[in-house]
Amino acid sequence: MKRIGIIGAGGIANKHAGAWAGVEGAQIVAVADPDAERVSALAERTGAKAYPSVEAMLADVTIDAADICVPTLQHIPVAMACLAARIPTIIEKPMARTVADARALVDAYNSAGVPLAPAHVVRFFQDFTAIRSQIESGAVGKPAVVRITRGGPFPRGKNGWYGDPAQSGGVLLDLSLHDFDWLRYTFGEVERVTANCLMAQGAVDRDYALAVLRFKSGVIAHVEGTWVHTDGFRVEVEISGDKGVLEHSSQFPYAVKVRKNAAEAGPAVAFPESPTFKDPYTAELEELLAAVTEGKPARVTAEDGVASLAIAEACWKSAKTGEPVTLHA
Repeated sequence: MKRIGIIGAGGIANKHAGAWAGVEGAQIVAVADPDAERVSALAERTGAKAYPSVEAMLADVTIDAADICVPTLQHIPVAMACLAARIPTIIEKPMARTVADARALVDAYNSAGVPLAPAHVVRFFQDFTAIRSQIESGAVGKPAVVRITRGGPFPRGKNGWYGDPAQSGGVLLDLSLHDFDWLRYTFGEVERVTANCLMAQGAVDRDYALAVLRFKSGVIAHVEGTWVHTDGFRVEVEISGDKGVLEHSSQFPYAVKVRKNAAEAGPAVAFPESPTFKDPYTAELEELLAAVTEGKPARVTAEDGVASLAIAEACWKSAKTGEPVTLHA
């Protein structure tokens, strides 16, 4: 039985706690957070022991893996504490607030020979798995244009940290990062970006961003991230190729629609391969746990975490300057 320690007791920590319950061979034994009320509630829910800090937790209990679920600016100090204790680590996205910090963190873990894995859950959602499978099978031919929309109302965080771009990085870093990671996973390296966003222009407690990514492969992606839509969270995807169009909307979960060109008639709807749907957070943590404790391959690596952060950082720079930013000439 792998013994898991969760650092954090907010929304994502609770989401992960529920997901860990579905991971066979894993048990949450410790939860650390300075908020006494939150950490006590999560500890009671999971049957784990509560601690006021990661240092207190690591000094008292033996764990096989740490799951870091704290706000972004706390990622580095918490991860370094886990590294000092040589604990294999899973860390929520984004790995750090800046590319420089993420690079230094990965290098430190690599130098020490301690496994580190970022939690980029969109790679594990069945709908996005099905989309990628359809693209690879040639369902829409050669992809040319991608449009992705993700978002909803402004997130609530302790002390309003999401509203401070110095802490959260705004919608580009905290939310659209999901899509930057999946797009790179699916279409390869990004060559150049152009972006606009409200927080880059001084908006407070609201954000909306539109980024255009040009890939080395020639694919162009339009990525819309929103924290201003108050009617609920939504995800929409459209991928156009020379043989048809692939569509998905979170209003119709687990269905991916393929509209063929007239000369390319085929099935109207493609479904994920498995008829039973495992919670994507459970699938993610199951795979990452095996990666950091057993050395098994995972579909997302620490280097992927740095690369997606670099795309988000380039988009922020473009939004601040009004100029395109080149990542890979």
